[in-house]
Amino acid sequence: MKIEYFIWATFLAAALVPSSCAGKLAEGSEVVLTKPPVVKACESPIDVVVIGDQSASMKNSGTAVIQAEELIPLIQQLSECGGELGVTFVRESPEPGIKRIRFPEKPALPEEPLQREGEEAYEFEDRVSAYKEQLVKRGEKIDHERTALKPKIESFLTQIRESLARRHSNATDLNSALNAADIFLAEEGDAARSFLIIVSDGIDTEKRARLDKKSGVNVLWVNTTTEEKKSPWPTARRFENFESAVRFVSTQ
Repeated sequence: MKIEYFIWATFLAAALVPSSCAGKLAEGSEVVLTKPPVVKACESPIDVVVIGDQSASMKNSGTAVIQAEELIPLIQQLSECGGELGVTFVRESPEPGIKRIRFPEKPALPEEPLQREGEEAYEFEDRVSAYKEQLVKRGEKIDHERTALKPKIESFLTQIRESLARRHSNATDLNSALNAADIFLAEEGDAARSFLIIVSDGIDTEKRARLDKKSGVNVLWVNTTTEEKKSPWPTARRFENFESAVRFVSTQ
């Protein structure tokens, strides 16, 4: 299991480094690979939406904008638990859809057989052999799904980098991003744990209407200086940086 996780973490670290930085991968990847984030055992899928504010006012907020590589722990977490990750940005008007990637849930582990009272040894051995075959098939399915995910992750990260490369916006349509995120997180109903991470100063200049709340989302607000009355969500839990918010998600 540890080897499988190491191989997957290696791919994720490589996928998040642009080709122009390939020569620096060996120098910076060791910490990521030898000390992967500790994640809580998965009890259910996780849905996460990250909102990144790209308005000019963020320069004065004391809060760093998100970077593509900061999504590594979320991708690792969802690759283990299943669920969906969405990323959108706050600009002068609604973004044309949340950028999203879905991670399949792992197949359930087969139940390990115990020898029954009065069961012949050969009968028990047959059940053990069938159990081991089920484990092999489960591992093959997981490997197949992860192989199929690789190009999807690469495409997803390319889209994020392209969005991050844009110039800042001179207006802030925060409410549209919040509405879209809430709809996204309500899609699965109660089937998934859901988190909304907002990296923003909370300023909304466009004043579009907020829709009625649809999801039971846990809201995490990354901001260091903005006063509480500008909180983008009434029940938001505040964090000093994005890494801390992601770490909180991994422990829930």
